[in-house]
Amino acid sequence: MKNILLAQFCLLFVINLNAQSPNLLTNPGFEAEETWNLNLAVRQKKVVHSGQFAMKLHSNNFEWSVFNSDDIYIPKAAHTIKFKGWVKNENLVGMEGEEIMSILGFKCMDEFDRHIGRDQMTSDSTRNSRWTMHTIDYLVPLGAIKLTALAGVWKTKGTVYFDDFSIQFLDINGKILSKGEKPIYTNDYSKVYSREELVSDLKQLVDNLKTHPQLYEFVSEESFINLIEIQESKITDSMKTTDFHRLAQPIVAKVGCVHTTLYDNRPDSLPDHLFKLPLDLSFFENDLFVMENYKGNNTISVGSRILKINDVPVETIKETLWNGVSADGNNASRKKRKLMANFDYGYLGAYGVANKYAIQYMAPDDDSVITTVLNVEDQYSSEEKLAAKHKENQLQFSINRDLNTAIITIKSFHFYNNELQYFKNFVDSCFQQINTQKIENLIIDVRDNGGGDPHCASYLINHISEKPINYYSESYSWFRSQPRPDSVKFSSFSNAPYILINGGDASTTGHFCALIDYHRLGVFVGEESGSTYTCNGAQKRFRLKHTELVLVVAQDTYQVDVENMEKEIGIIPQYMVTPTKEEFLLKKDVILDFVLDKIRNETKR
Repeated sequence: MKNILLAQFCLLFVINLNAQSPNLLTNPGFEAEETWNLNLAVRQKKVVHSGQFAMKLHSNNFEWSVFNSDDIYIPKAAHTIKFKGWVKNENLVGMEGEEIMSILGFKCMDEFDRHIGRDQMTSDSTRNSRWTMHTIDYLVPLGAIKLTALAGVWKTKGTVYFDDFSIQFLDINGKILSKGEKPIYTNDYSKVYSREELVSDLKQLVDNLKTHPQLYEFVSEESFINLIEIQESKITDSMKTTDFHRLAQPIVAKVGCVHTTLYDNRPDSLPDHLFKLPLDLSFFENDLFVMENYKGNNTISVGSRILKINDVPVETIKETLWNGVSADGNNASRKKRKLMANFDYGYLGAYGVANKYAIQYMAPDDDSVITTVLNVEDQYSSEEKLAAKHKENQLQFSINRDLNTAIITIKSFHFYNNELQYFKNFVDSCFQQINTQKIENLIIDVRDNGGGDPHCASYLINHISEKPINYYSESYSWFRSQPRPDSVKFSSFSNAPYILINGGDASTTGHFCALIDYHRLGVFVGEESGSTYTCNGAQKRFRLKHTELVLVVAQDTYQVDVENMEKEIGIIPQYMVTPTKEEFLLKKDVILDFVLDKIRNETKR
């Protein structure tokens, strides 16, 4: 009898110990402000389950609205994930034909933030409810290394309160585990590999490229196989990661897909300034120029022409980078723009980071060849200066009152999920001002816009098209057409909008421009766009076993609803405008200046 009682006591002790084990979520009851990405949610004191605070989320529309925790890394021994959370609904209304749904749970991801397994959500479909606890037990999916807790509403309006979340990891025997650690990859740029290891990585790369939906759309199978054989024959023992990268990237680029590329993400764990050259360099045609000297060696003035970097001639550098740029249909305008606007990224990916760079150059208006060594630390300017340079406002609006012209600048359509409403509000605000102030001319600047959410592009098009525009040629469950809001009427301009484009336009921006071109909604000015009416997406990432390079491969194809357009080239502007070398070095915006001059000299096209 005593043994039985002892056994029962031990069992209760273990159960109680497990029940009270540390919660792996930081700030699970929202008592502090940090560690949760709130979006539209707010901390409040009025309605709580326990403690002093709980989270409140109020939704005025039927859009998906959610907030989430920081990432929690899953321990390698984890077998099961246990989740708990409390929810209270208040005056919820579901979209017509849809169930009321407040949701809470978590999603698992791999190292590339790609969802692994199914998102684990529990829902409460009660219009008004008391505080209710929801739980989830879930087996850790293969390949998952981290998770994030989240909560929100789906196709539902009203108010929901959340409190007291909990996440635990258990091994196969039910033992509760501590948090896992973030994987760390080598930053040793001097490490060398055997030929056998590199051939193995090349085979893995080629096998993964075969998952591409249009592998031979822009290159014949025979040419592709021949290129692989040529590049493999160049592999030798004792090559570094960057050596292999220069061999492999042309194979990836040959696919002709901007969403399929090879990159080295090791610099992600380095201080930002170590993944930047001490000079801002840019190609113009075949010459590499200094656009800015961040600090220190003032002998290398702006406008200097670079001849060699670390003893490698600029001609060789350009050929290497050009052959490695992934572009839809091998679009030359896209490649040109990448070398012009993103030299840092391409160069450091192909040649690796260093603490010092030997620079051979010629100063402006001087034929003398000068050689100097730049130390990254000495040349590096303040964090604030570089941050300001690379952190421009993505959405801008201005009015030139002298010309009665509005300028909408959209550097990105990358406003997904909760951020979509921010984009819509910006667009609505622009056109409200345009209509109120009776603006006659409109310029939409999408240069260097790498794409993003098609809902953004569709929403913008609906403001300049008198008739509804069908976006995709096929229906997708995740895409809904955006109707023009009743509060904003179609803007009938005296002149069709000018659309400014260049080779930096890609992905969704190509779709946007193709629809504008097909339906004759605007006049294009600038340079050939970097993409067109069709592109691939739904990328999948693979890490090569030995070099640890990351291969990104598109898995699906999306094209907008147009006919008789070419996929090998981008959108060709009605007015082709390119800068001279002198205008380029002075950073003159010749494309915008051209349009403003045209408006100034014409009252109506």
